[in-house]
Amino acid sequence: MAYGISGIDAKTGTLLWEARIFDRRTVSSPVVAGNLVIGTCGEGGSGSLFAVRLGGKGDVTATHLAYRIDRGAPYVPTPVVSGDRMFLMSDKGIASAVEASTGKVIWTERVGGNFFGSYVLVEGRLYIMSWEGECVVLEAGDQFRVLAKNPLGEGTYSTPCVDGGRFYLKTHGHLLCVGGK
Repeated sequence: MAYGISGIDAKTGTLLWEARIFDRRTVSSPVVAGNLVIGTCGEGGSGSLFAVRLGGKGDVTATHLAYRIDRGAPYVPTPVVSGDRMFLMSDKGIASAVEASTGKVIWTERVGGNFFGSYVLVEGRLYIMSWEGECVVLEAGDQFRVLAKNPLGEGTYSTPCVDGGRFYLKTHGHLLCVGGK
């Protein structure tokens, strides 16, 4: 049964510690930011984000929770971290930049649209695709700035893939490749 975030010995599979913090199911992947592991849980498009300090033994729920974010937190999209900045996109199109070490919100803005896919960070830009079929590009900085909203022609629930200077974008009916030779 899943409770939250756990530390497991990679060699033996032994449970080292766990923080029993999730009250709903989790879909996104965990993210490590410095000495924190970050995870989300939620339902119905509403999410909560938890940051737990690494280490300890046994049940660390009461001692290792660094912070929790409920407002504008993702349920399905996985956050991305760059240095001490963590970028979030809620399922309902609210983008945020957060100080990863403290949970302090730097900015929060409504982008519009709905999201299941996650950010991809490339050269200071955040790329994410909406259900409605738009590839949104944001600046990965301390100021909210939309750089582009590119229509894809149909909806998607996917995360962009980057390889060899090319972007691969999967829509409901097509695989698009942008860039390269």
